[in-house]
Amino acid sequence: MLIIVSGYESVGKSTVAKALAQKLRAVWIDGPATIEPLIAHIIRAKQLNGRGFQQEMQRRLESEKGMEMLRRLIADQVANGLDVVVELSTYYSDVHLAEQLQTSVHYVEVTLPLELEAVQYVACHPDEGSLSTWEREAALRFPVFSDGALFEQNVVVTYDNSEPLTEESIEALLRKINEN
Repeated sequence: MLIIVSGYESVGKSTVAKALAQKLRAVWIDGPATIEPLIAHIIRAKQLNGRGFQQEMQRRLESEKGMEMLRRLIADQVANGLDVVVELSTYYSDVHLAEQLQTSVHYVEVTLPLELEAVQYVACHPDEGSLSTWEREAALRFPVFSDGALFEQNVVVTYDNSEPLTEESIEALLRKINEN
């Protein structure tokens, strides 16, 4: 089984993903921590630090190489008979992680009410951004999987992370996942 846990920054994706993996005795993969160093290394090595259109397109192509590595890592774990829980930020949400896998695939979007998400964001990024930066970003975004056909297929389970994470809430989430 593969469970892809996604959501916006500071909503608790890692916490929920780790709890799911622990409960299932599955492999937990922190997607961004796994691929971002590789992508950053490639971009530095190829000196893709400009801001022009060509530079941006080249950075995106190189970022795809990191995603391909993540796909192979997941496929290897599944091929070895292991369940996998992978956490992805919205930037890396990738339904293609599940292509050609011979296992069940489930999608979980972790959410928080906007006012709690803002508090979490500011607490996690005291030097990086302000509340106004978060508000601008939040005003322009869509649900994590809204650009794909997944919501139309009714395969995304949402998890409201505004309550404390407990054994019971993880068990309830697993029941919802297994119902889909």
